[in-house]
Amino acid sequence: GVPVQTKPACSAFPNNKKRLPGRIAVRPSDTPVNVFVLGDLVLDHFIPIVPKPPPFQAVGNEHVVDGLPRRTITGGAANSARQIAALCRRGRTCLWGPSGYSPWGTFLQLLQRTQNNDGVDNPIAYLGSHNEAHATNTITRVVGMSEGRRISREYRIDNVQNVPVTDSEVKDVLSYLRAEHEHPGIHAILINDLNMKALSEELVLQVG
Repeated sequence: GVPVQTKPACSAFPNNKKRLPGRIAVRPSDTPVNVFVLGDLVLDHFIPIVPKPPPFQAVGNEHVVDGLPRRTITGGAANSARQIAALCRRGRTCLWGPSGYSPWGTFLQLLQRTQNNDGVDNPIAYLGSHNEAHATNTITRVVGMSEGRRISREYRIDNVQNVPVTDSEVKDVLSYLRAEHEHPGIHAILINDLNMKALSEELVLQVG
């Protein structure tokens, strides 16, 4: 495996700062820390809705609402990478995981947009395995809103492919790990497993 140091080098932001939905509130560390995150990648897609005033035409017993602008952010292992990149602003944060087709753009494009929204200027190095033959795992949430505030999560829709990682992808991530270990070095490896088949037993054993 790749030898790493696991001593923590970042601190979380105090709880007294207001946290905004979809943003990361942190106090960055000036200590350079290089972290490699690998695991399941997910797109979190949000559909905000508000009650629709009449008149409207409903079919049967269906509920009619007005939709607000939708939002898609990167989740799964990317959540961990985003928080590490925000906390350790002088280090290098790498992210690996399998991604695929998305109607909202590539995973890299969405990761960059999400980081821009986070207000973090330490870009994550995305080293994932991309395959347009299958869709990126996506979790869609229909969220009820009132006067601009979230009031309830109405529905969650899971579109998860559970596509097992291939031997070629295992070789790729191990190659990335060796290269990062040689330069600029890796201080910690973080494995984020959502049980979506991105992490095989062979991969975890070889990383360890």
